[in-house]
Amino acid sequence: MNDIRLLFPMAALVLVTFLVAAVMLIQRIAATRNRRVSIGDFRLNIFADDAPTRMLQAARNYTNLFEMTVLFYAVCLAAIATRMSDDLMVQLAWVYVVARAVHSLIHITINNVLLRMTAFFASVGVVGYMWVRLVSNARAALGA
Repeated sequence: MNDIRLLFPMAALVLVTFLVAAVMLIQRIAATRNRRVSIGDFRLNIFADDAPTRMLQAARNYTNLFEMTVLFYAVCLAAIATRMSDDLMVQLAWVYVVARAVHSLIHITINNVLLRMTAFFASVGVVGYMWVRLVSNARAALGA
């Protein structure tokens, strides 16, 4: 079944990415205005030891949203393209998005490493399972 419902959790994760980008921009503007960093620091994104922690957290989280999430977008698109998307795949996609949103919220606020790691590994487990499920379904469809 060709289930395009996977586009909605993908769009939600794009929204999370834009929200983190906005937080990062706000933090960078504030740090520049408060003279905690200079415009030149952004050329290579190398900052002094006293650069604002919140600014660095937001920037790192923004980068993080372009790392493992590429596997999420790929599995969703592959599931749609191969017509191997179903209710469970859509539910897993939403769980992934929630885990990533929680990870981002933790990262850019309290930055508790253990909580952040728990959310991160939950998302990794979900996207890993999505890939296993997709490949298993594809093998079954091929009669392998």
